[in-house]
Amino acid sequence: MSKRIACALFALVLIVCAGITPAHTAHSEADVYDISPVLCSPSPSDEAQQLMNWLCEEYGQRMISGQYLEEGQRGNELNAIAKVTGGLYPALVGLDLINYSPSSVALGARGGAVDQAIKLWQQGHIITLCWHWRAPEQYLNADDTSWWGGFYTENTSFDLGKALSGEDPEGKDLLLRDMDAIALQLKKLRDAGVPVLWRPLHEASGGWFWWGASGAEAYLELYRLMYERFTNEHQLNNLIWVWNGQDAAWYPGDDMVDIIGEDIYAGSHVHDIQKKAFERCQSYTDANKLIMLTECGCIPSPIACARENVMWSAWCVWCYEYVQVNGQYNEAFTTADLLKRFYELENVITLKDVPSFGRAPLQTANTENALSFSFKDATFRGAVQLAGDWVEIRGNAQTDGLKLTFTVPESGTYQLVVRQAGIGGYKENYLTLDGQALDNLTVQGTDEEDTLAAELFLEEGEHTLDITAFWGWVRLEKLTLIPIEKEETA
Repeated sequence: MSKRIACALFALVLIVCAGITPAHTAHSEADVYDISPVLCSPSPSDEAQQLMNWLCEEYGQRMISGQYLEEGQRGNELNAIAKVTGGLYPALVGLDLINYSPSSVALGARGGAVDQAIKLWQQGHIITLCWHWRAPEQYLNADDTSWWGGFYTENTSFDLGKALSGEDPEGKDLLLRDMDAIALQLKKLRDAGVPVLWRPLHEASGGWFWWGASGAEAYLELYRLMYERFTNEHQLNNLIWVWNGQDAAWYPGDDMVDIIGEDIYAGSHVHDIQKKAFERCQSYTDANKLIMLTECGCIPSPIACARENVMWSAWCVWCYEYVQVNGQYNEAFTTADLLKRFYELENVITLKDVPSFGRAPLQTANTENALSFSFKDATFRGAVQLAGDWVEIRGNAQTDGLKLTFTVPESGTYQLVVRQAGIGGYKENYLTLDGQALDNLTVQGTDEEDTLAAELFLEEGEHTLDITAFWGWVRLEKLTLIPIEKEETA
């Protein structure tokens, strides 16, 4: 039985089970779902090749559920989804490398997406990354207080065309500097065995981002420059290249594109299958490519997608209000009941359906031997005060914070857990362990919770955890270290 016939039969079964009368049967055109899993990378990592093989096998049969996480939120979106779906999680998780841009670092931002991506991969998720590339700092508008928006054309004087033509040689050097900084982060993922659906320079043809403001020719030169530099110089063989230019004139070529992506924000409670967009993606090249809904506000109905034979490989809902507000699921775009129904469909892949792809065995925590340390024993600085058993950081200057010194009796790998609660609103603070940046500590709302900040190896002896205010206004009760052990394999 051909894959196309199998897909059509599956669609009819799904439709009958759902009680829906089909408008017409599957398309009779050549099977667009037969994809060769040959990657652009000349020597792809084993994990990347396994992932691509599986993506191609599933294409046209089941759709992969996906969700972007807000930078710093550390999984509030995932928790909100799980609460309304009865414990189901998206298979695909999206993160942004925005705060690794050198201009972001120069202006005080600190990225946590890479460490989070490694943790999520180890938990079984598939990882996709985009990069809202903030322009080099000297090109950001001097009178623009929203420096965070330095990826928007309107917020920067950076001219990609001039940088690539030689008219602005400093601009070209800074492009290479920025790409090398991001390559360093992607190498951490490569070395940790994490394959990445890499979606750079997205939505270029719209012109609202600076990498698209100089037109298709300059954009294509930048895309090719990045591809060649990442692939040949940095040996980033863990990347599966997702092109998201959204216009045929901006397509860089089959030799640099593994997957075609489309971003669509159709409005509130619009679960249209976006058939025209799907067919437009097919028209960008004569080759069959996987097609993903790489960003969306509403999920296209998987039932209707099967009925109409418009089977996006995956969808990935954007973060913020599209899924949660203050840690609670937000129904403004997809109702909780409908989300649960979609996640439970047989033609939808959730976290429980994702293969291991050679991942190391999970580690289990030994809570019986956990070590706890009260933040009341820390050394305070700036706007920090005691409130019963809690310590409150009430300032937002980086002079405010605390240092907690603790002793580890035995060398080993530990989960580092912080008991925290917000004083109000979304807040973010920096964690440093023994002088090395560890993670961002984030709180949403005022609920008390244990936050997994890191899994790391600690030598026997004394260590110092520093928590420094960024937005401050956080309550801290205790630090807990939980020994973790590798599960035995058969």
